[in-house]
Amino acid sequence: MIPFNTKHDENQLILSSLTITLPIQITITGGTPKNETEPHDRCKYSDIDCNPKTIIDFDFFYQENPSSDFFKLSKVLDQTENVEIIAAKARICVMDKIFDKKELHNARRNGNGPATPEFGFTAAQLGIMEEKVTALRNKYVVAPWNTDPLGMMLVQSLNNYISGLSNEKSFEEMMELYG
Repeated sequence: MIPFNTKHDENQLILSSLTITLPIQITITGGTPKNETEPHDRCKYSDIDCNPKTIIDFDFFYQENPSSDFFKLSKVLDQTENVEIIAAKARICVMDKIFDKKELHNARRNGNGPATPEFGFTAAQLGIMEEKVTALRNKYVVAPWNTDPLGMMLVQSLNNYISGLSNEKSFEEMMELYG
Protein backbone atom coordinates (compact mmCIF):
# COMPACT_ATOMS: atom_id res chain seq x y z
CA MET A 1 0.00 0.00 0.00
CA ILE A 2 1.10 3.56 -0.63
CA PRO A 3 1.49 5.49 2.65
CA PHE A 4 -1.55 7.65 3.26
CA ASN A 5 -0.33 11.23 3.62
CA THR A 6 -2.60 13.71 1.96
CA LYS A 7 -2.47 17.38 1.08
CA HIS A 8 -5.51 18.96 -0.52
CA ASP A 9 -6.29 22.07 -2.44
CA GLU A 10 -9.21 22.61 -4.75
CA ASN A 11 -7.71 20.92 -7.80
CA GLN A 12 -4.98 18.67 -6.43
CA LEU A 13 -4.77 15.54 -4.34
CA ILE A 14 -1.37 14.29 -3.19
CA LEU A 15 -0.96 10.78 -1.79
CA SER A 16 2.68 10.71 -0.57
CA SER A 17 4.48 9.57 -3.76
CA LEU A 18 1.50 10.02 -6.09
CA THR A 19 0.13 13.38 -7.19
CA ILE A 20 -3.18 13.64 -8.98
CA THR A 21 -3.44 17.11 -10.48
CA LEU A 22 -6.62 18.40 -11.99
CA PRO A 23 -5.67 21.63 -13.81
CA ILE A 24 -8.98 21.66 -15.62
CA GLN A 25 -10.09 25.05 -14.27
CA ILE A 26 -7.27 26.83 -16.12
CA THR A 27 -7.65 24.72 -19.25
CA ILE A 28 -11.38 24.75 -19.70
CA THR A 29 -11.80 28.44 -18.94
CA GLY A 30 -9.45 29.50 -21.70
CA GLY A 31 -6.46 30.07 -19.45
CA THR A 32 -8.13 32.28 -16.85
CA PRO A 33 -7.40 30.95 -13.34
CA LYS A 34 -10.20 30.83 -10.77
CA ASN A 35 -11.08 34.17 -9.14
CA GLU A 36 -9.10 36.11 -11.73
CA THR A 37 -10.19 38.11 -14.73
CA GLU A 38 -6.99 37.97 -16.78
CA PRO A 39 -5.67 34.87 -18.58
CA HIS A 40 -2.68 33.05 -17.13
CA ASP A 41 0.74 34.42 -18.22
CA ARG A 42 1.38 31.27 -20.28
CA CYS A 43 -1.64 32.17 -22.39
CA LYS A 44 -0.90 35.89 -22.65
CA TYR A 45 2.81 35.76 -23.48
CA SER A 46 3.32 32.43 -25.25
CA ASP A 47 1.22 33.28 -28.29
CA ILE A 48 -0.90 30.19 -27.78
CA ASP A 49 -4.65 29.72 -27.75
CA CYS A 50 -5.51 28.41 -24.29
CA ASN A 51 -9.11 27.63 -25.14
CA PRO A 52 -9.70 23.89 -25.10
CA LYS A 53 -10.37 22.16 -28.39
CA THR A 54 -11.49 18.75 -27.16
CA ILE A 55 -11.49 16.48 -24.12
CA ILE A 56 -9.38 13.34 -24.33
CA ASP A 57 -9.55 10.60 -21.73
CA PHE A 58 -6.16 8.87 -21.64
CA ASP A 59 -7.69 5.57 -20.58
CA PHE A 60 -9.69 5.55 -23.82
CA PHE A 61 -7.03 7.25 -25.93
CA TYR A 62 -4.25 4.79 -25.23
CA GLN A 63 -5.60 1.52 -26.57
CA GLU A 64 -4.02 -1.16 -28.69
CA ASN A 65 -6.29 -0.14 -31.58
CA PRO A 66 -6.89 3.55 -32.28
CA SER A 67 -9.96 4.90 -30.49
CA SER A 68 -12.25 7.85 -31.10
CA ASP A 69 -10.08 9.87 -28.68
CA PHE A 70 -7.04 9.12 -30.85
CA PHE A 71 -8.88 10.55 -33.85
CA LYS A 72 -10.14 13.55 -31.84
CA LEU A 73 -6.52 14.45 -31.10
CA SER A 74 -5.56 13.99 -34.75
CA LYS A 75 -8.39 16.28 -35.84
CA VAL A 76 -7.35 19.03 -33.40
CA LEU A 77 -3.71 18.81 -34.49
CA ASP A 78 -4.71 18.88 -38.16
CA GLN A 79 -6.68 22.08 -37.57
CA THR A 80 -4.00 23.84 -35.52
CA GLU A 81 -1.75 26.33 -37.26
CA ASN A 82 2.03 26.01 -36.95
CA VAL A 83 1.91 22.43 -35.70
CA GLU A 84 3.93 20.01 -37.78
CA ILE A 85 2.65 16.46 -37.56
CA ILE A 86 3.21 13.27 -39.50
CA ALA A 87 0.85 12.27 -42.26
CA ALA A 88 -2.53 10.95 -41.14
CA LYS A 89 -1.89 7.56 -42.79
CA ALA A 90 1.29 7.08 -40.75
CA ARG A 91 -0.20 7.94 -37.33
CA ILE A 92 -1.81 4.57 -36.67
CA CYS A 93 1.40 2.78 -37.62
CA VAL A 94 3.41 4.98 -35.23
CA MET A 95 0.85 4.43 -32.47
CA ASP A 96 1.09 0.66 -32.99
CA LYS A 97 4.89 0.78 -32.74
CA ILE A 98 4.74 2.85 -29.54
CA PHE A 99 2.18 0.49 -28.07
CA ASP A 100 4.37 -2.53 -28.91
CA LYS A 101 7.51 -1.01 -27.34
CA LYS A 102 6.70 -1.15 -23.64
CA GLU A 103 9.72 0.99 -22.73
CA LEU A 104 8.12 3.95 -24.57
CA HIS A 105 5.08 4.17 -22.30
CA ASN A 106 3.75 3.46 -18.85
CA ALA A 107 4.35 -0.26 -18.53
CA ARG A 108 1.87 -0.43 -15.64
CA ARG A 109 -0.96 -0.47 -18.16
CA ASN A 110 -2.24 -3.71 -19.68
CA GLY A 111 -0.98 -5.86 -16.81
CA ASN A 112 2.70 -5.05 -17.28
CA GLY A 113 4.99 -3.51 -14.68
CA PRO A 114 4.97 -3.86 -10.91
CA ALA A 115 2.38 -6.03 -9.21
CA THR A 116 -0.99 -4.40 -8.55
CA PRO A 117 -0.71 -4.48 -4.71
CA GLU A 118 2.16 -2.00 -4.92
CA PHE A 119 -0.32 0.53 -6.31
CA GLY A 120 -3.27 -0.37 -4.10
CA PHE A 121 -5.30 2.23 -2.23
CA THR A 122 -7.31 1.85 0.93
CA ALA A 123 -11.07 2.43 0.91
CA ALA A 124 -10.44 5.73 2.75
CA GLN A 125 -7.97 6.90 0.09
CA LEU A 126 -10.37 5.92 -2.69
CA GLY A 127 -13.15 7.77 -0.87
CA ILE A 128 -11.10 10.98 -0.85
CA MET A 129 -10.32 10.60 -4.55
CA GLU A 130 -14.00 9.96 -5.30
CA GLU A 131 -14.99 13.09 -3.33
CA LYS A 132 -12.44 15.27 -5.15
CA VAL A 133 -13.40 14.03 -8.61
CA THR A 134 -17.10 14.39 -7.74
CA ALA A 135 -16.54 17.97 -6.54
CA LEU A 136 -14.74 18.72 -9.80
CA ARG A 137 -17.53 17.11 -11.84
CA ASN A 138 -20.12 19.16 -9.94
CA LYS A 139 -18.48 22.37 -11.23
CA TYR A 140 -19.27 21.34 -14.79
CA VAL A 141 -22.81 19.96 -14.51
CA VAL A 142 -24.22 23.47 -14.06
CA ALA A 143 -24.41 26.52 -16.33
CA PRO A 144 -22.59 27.57 -18.38
CA TRP A 145 -20.80 24.22 -18.79
CA ASN A 146 -23.90 21.97 -18.86
CA THR A 147 -24.66 23.12 -22.43
CA ASP A 148 -21.05 23.44 -23.61
CA PRO A 149 -19.96 20.39 -25.68
CA LEU A 150 -16.54 20.28 -23.99
CA GLY A 151 -18.11 20.63 -20.55
CA MET A 152 -20.43 17.73 -21.33
CA MET A 153 -17.49 15.59 -22.56
CA LEU A 154 -15.57 16.40 -19.39
CA VAL A 155 -18.54 15.45 -17.20
CA GLN A 156 -18.86 12.15 -19.07
CA SER A 157 -15.17 11.36 -18.48
CA LEU A 158 -15.35 12.36 -14.83
CA ASN A 159 -18.48 10.22 -14.36
CA ASN A 160 -16.52 7.23 -15.70
CA TYR A 161 -13.75 7.87 -13.18
CA ILE A 162 -16.23 8.36 -10.34
CA SER A 163 -17.89 5.05 -11.20
CA GLY A 164 -14.54 3.26 -11.26
CA LEU A 165 -13.46 4.82 -7.96
CA SER A 166 -16.79 3.94 -6.36
CA ASN A 167 -16.56 0.31 -7.49
CA GLU A 168 -12.96 0.00 -6.33
CA LYS A 169 -13.80 1.65 -2.98
CA SER A 170 -16.70 -0.81 -2.45
CA PHE A 171 -14.38 -3.72 -3.21
CA GLU A 172 -11.72 -2.42 -0.78
CA GLU A 173 -14.35 -1.90 1.92
CA MET A 174 -15.43 -5.53 1.54
CA MET A 175 -11.80 -6.69 1.61
CA GLU A 176 -11.18 -4.68 4.78
CA LEU A 177 -14.25 -6.24 6.41
CA TYR A 178 -13.81 -9.83 5.28
CA GLY A 179 -10.15 -9.70 4.29
